[in-house]
Amino acid sequence: EGLPAVRTVVFRGWVPIEPGSESDERVEGGASAEEDERSVDGAALHLKFITDVRSQKIQQSRMAEVCWYFTETREQFRLSGELVIVTEEEKEAALVRQRVGMWKSISENARAQFVWPDPGIERGPDADDDGDFKNCETNREVPATNFALMLLRPTKVDRLQLKGFPQRRTVWVNDRGLEWTR
Repeated sequence: EGLPAVRTVVFRGWVPIEPGSESDERVEGGASAEEDERSVDGAALHLKFITDVRSQKIQQSRMAEVCWYFTETREQFRLSGELVIVTEEEKEAALVRQRVGMWKSISENARAQFVWPDPGIERGPDADDDGDFKNCETNREVPATNFALMLLRPTKVDRLQLKGFPQRRTVWVNDRGLEWTR
């Protein structure tokens, strides 16, 4: 519908992607390792999430923003950038390995969700919940068809310090691979 939408996802960690690799090229404006302060061994860090390819998240914009709030320090961080969606159609070996590795790392209960009925379809009163949701078997070695890995490479970080008066905001931007600037 063209309207913004909030989606809840579980942060699954960071993944480094080599600058100049095919993976990095899929994220518009990939930065070089020398210019990217958020890197490990010369690779830009991407946030990892997972989703079902049948979910509405997949149909929406490839631009995304994550918001974290830390209660102890009363700080809010908003990280925005472009998503790379890694599905079973992926050809690049490094991304395929990341997807398979993520699949293997999640629990059996989490894997089972990807073979459940379509999450976007309303279930009628005659639906067989026991048959559809219990005893769903998956292969730990081979990701389910509906399993997708989402990678977000931050290109903007907005930090809001809510503690104290006045509140303080700092914004960093990474403009197409140049160094982070305030």
